[in-house]
Amino acid sequence: MATRRTGKPYVYVTWLAKILGGQQCVWKAWFAAHYRYDKFEEMAGDLVQWNREHNELMRARVRELQREGFTVTTEEQNAFKLEGECAVVAGKPDIVATKPGIVLVVDGKTGRQRESDLWQLIFYLFAWPKCRSVTGELEGEVQYKRGNERISLTVGMFGVQHRTDGLPATGARRAARCGRRVLTSGGGAAPAREQVRMTRPG
Repeated sequence: MATRRTGKPYVYVTWLAKILGGQQCVWKAWFAAHYRYDKFEEMAGDLVQWNREHNELMRARVRELQREGFTVTTEEQNAFKLEGECAVVAGKPDIVATKPGIVLVVDGKTGRQRESDLWQLIFYLFAWPKCRSVTGELEGEVQYKRGNERISLTVGMFGVQHRTDGLPATGARRAARCGRRVLTSGGGAAPAREQVRMTRPG
């Protein structure tokens, strides 16, 4: 059963990241942003295992950062909501670690590397200074379980300055298109799947 949300569309950072990474159709995100509905949890056993592995990965990274002198906050402590003119965007970075001159935002992934992982981190880095006080350099990191690999981003006055393997050149335009497709209400009626489905963004 689905009921129309009151107020502005409600969008999670993870939805936007998956669209930009080519893992989710826009219709699904549009529907979730505009409607409340009963959720059916598929593959509950896999979810339990994922939670266990993800928590272990993040606990290990927290211990490392604390040994390096960082003050660390996790998940619920990092939850944020940004309300704009046409929508509310919410997110919850796994780890935010601070020490004088540095704010490090960390997101953990237990699976293989996906383009959406980087988009999710980019959204976090964009949103964090808008909802929390940031003094010093803002950095981001995706921590993977497989091979203990990490990808890092550094942010300066004019946005993301460095990524270990280079940022997508059309990132800003793609993010804007993604947001418009998810938020456009079409006069209140849900668009047909064939009208909004998006595969790999160009």
